[in-house]
Amino acid sequence: MSERLEEIKEKYSEVTVLEYINDIEIVGVDMKDLVWLIQQTERIEELEEKVKQYEKALSGFNKEFNFEYRWQKSNVKRNPKSQWQRGALEGFEHVKRIYDKHVEVQND
Repeated sequence: MSERLEEIKEKYSEVTVLEYINDIEIVGVDMKDLVWLIQQTERIEELEEKVKQYEKALSGFNKEFNFEYRWQKSNVKRNPKSQWQRGALEGFEHVKRIYDKHVEVQND
């Protein structure tokens, strides 16, 4: 949590209700704090949108990669003596291990 947010939480941990309007509690708030909180909310929304875009791109990459991986694996089965195909499959397996490791870290 940021230092600024900690300050705001502490500042408003005990607020006094100034009045009630239609069952809404009206309290005094420093405009600087309100503006900062709104900006942080907007920033969160932008970051959430970026995360959705990254997840969509990663999903597309994952589908394409898995297709290519299966294709390479089937080629090696059809022609097990091909150095090039075995090398390509080894490369795919290496990338897959790295990818799986990073996905596992992100899910923790």
